[in-house]
Amino acid sequence: MSQGGTGASFDRLAKFIQDLQDLVALLLRGLSRAKPWQRQLAAHLGDIEKQVDVLRLTVAMERHDSEILAAADHLAGICRLSAAALAGKTPTSGFPPGSDHAELFDPNLPRVAVEQQLQWETFDAWVDAYPSDIQSHDAASVDETIAYWRSEKAAGESYYGDENEEAPALGARH
Repeated sequence: MSQGGTGASFDRLAKFIQDLQDLVALLLRGLSRAKPWQRQLAAHLGDIEKQVDVLRLTVAMERHDSEILAAADHLAGICRLSAAALAGKTPTSGFPPGSDHAELFDPNLPRVAVEQQLQWETFDAWVDAYPSDIQSHDAASVDETIAYWRSEKAAGESYYGDENEEAPALGARH
């Protein structure tokens, strides 16, 4: 690392890069491509592998620390997007269906721009909500709410989260 980097931090970064590259390579090598989710996972792992190579080259070329950090941030962004996609989520999955929202899948978008866009979209989504749909809590009221739903469950009544109690087994067919 240039300007201000230490040998110890360079060694830790090199180990991290190698560990991540080894992990991705092992996953790719053992992954079947028979099912759509496996192909999707392989594509995401390929994106991660490419960005690991970019980070490795940035370090090997002894680029300025700011460039190394930018490459590492980009890698972290790709990993977060991959994890969200594999979990079935999108950056805007918390907004109501049909919401007019910007696509936020570009890992090069500055974090500030993404935060600002999500703040505007959250405001827009809440403008159309009924006041009773929006609640704010402090620690005590969260505890009270949890206690209420637990008492409902204990009484055999419908309670918050009961829709998740009858989840099918992982191997079950739908």
